[in-house]
Amino acid sequence: MEEIEPALSEGEGGAYTLTIAHVTEGGEEGEELLDPYDSGMEIVFTNALTTPIIIEYQTEAVGISEENYKNKINYNGKDYYNNIRYGEFNKYITKELLNSRSGNVVKGDILKWELVINESLSEIRNFELKDIMSEGLVFIKGSLKICHGETDVTNEFTIGDLSEGENGFKINKDLLDKKIYHRIRNFSYSR
Repeated sequence: MEEIEPALSEGEGGAYTLTIAHVTEGGEEGEELLDPYDSGMEIVFTNALTTPIIIEYQTEAVGISEENYKNKINYNGKDYYNNIRYGEFNKYITKELLNSRSGNVVKGDILKWELVINESLSEIRNFELKDIMSEGLVFIKGSLKICHGETDVTNEFTIGDLSEGENGFKINKDLLDKKIYHRIRNFSYSR
C-alpha cells in the first residue's frame, strides 16, 4: 500500500491540502498501513470553491468481515453517512453431507462430506480446523482434498492427526487469504 503524504495541490476550483491519517507502525514487510478502524482523510480547500467538484477514492475491507461498513463525511459541521451491508460476513464454515440414503446410514456406507471455509472472505490468521468423527464413523485417510475452485491446494495446508483416541483430522494454515475460499472434501465410512 502506498503512503500518501500531506500535500498542497492545485485542483480545479482552487488550491487544497490533503491529509491522510495512517498507522505509523509497520505492517507486513515494514510497510505502513492505514488503520482499518480509525483512518480517513481531510481535505481543506484554501480557496473558495467556484465550480462543482467531484472527489473519488477507494476503500478496501480488511481483517475479519463485518456485517456493515460505514463511511461518514463531515462538511461544514454536518455529517453525511453511507453504508453497505455484506450478507456473507459470518459464513466462516459450513459442513454438508453430500450423499445419504434419505438421511439414513447403513453399516459399510461411504459418506462424502464437504466443508466450505471462509465464504465470508475474511483474513483469518493461525487457522486451525478439527473435524472429529463420531463413534461408528472412521475417517478414510487419503480422502481429504482441499480445493479452491477446481484447483487442488491441499499442499498449502498442514494436515495432521487428532489426539490419541479421537477419530478424524485437523488442518492448519498461517493465513487464509480473504480473497479466496476453500472447499474441503473428505470421506468416512460407517462401521
